[in-house]
Amino acid sequence: MVEIDGVKRQFCRDFEGQETEELLIRFSDSSLLRVYSGKAGPFFLCIRNGRAVLSVRLFHGELKYFFPDWQNYDYLPAEDRAIHVSVSSFVPRDRRKKATKRTAYVRQEGVFLPWPDPSSPSEEKYFYWEYNEFPAYILCPPADSLTGEILSCYLTSVLSLFSL
Repeated sequence: MVEIDGVKRQFCRDFEGQETEELLIRFSDSSLLRVYSGKAGPFFLCIRNGRAVLSVRLFHGELKYFFPDWQNYDYLPAEDRAIHVSVSSFVPRDRRKKATKRTAYVRQEGVFLPWPDPSSPSEEKYFYWEYNEFPAYILCPPADSLTGEILSCYLTSVLSLFSL
């Protein structure tokens, strides 16, 4: 049984001296008795005596949200984004084309939390660098709102990446 001991966001310097932001999740789990430390993509896990710290590097920048109902969108190449067909009828035909799965997106600026398994239950919108390129990301919520089922689901997904 996982028990959350704390969640916080903090700024730090990475190995190259660049300032970065990370999410730290401290938790206890009686089944994690061995000493372990490992990295999997943006996730770093350290375990000792049933207590663990998961450090997750947050991404500051721009990602794409791909519309699941892509058939209902047109792509505007000059603007590099998709708009719903109900609105695209007001755009000249030579400035739009039918969207595909890979072009039915809008860009979003923000702070993003990597989400390793977008098939896991969540009401979140998933953002990507490119269509279905992993990891997926969600807009990073405030640390104090990461509780309960969302946090438990997140930890389960992330821990499955490590050979424990």
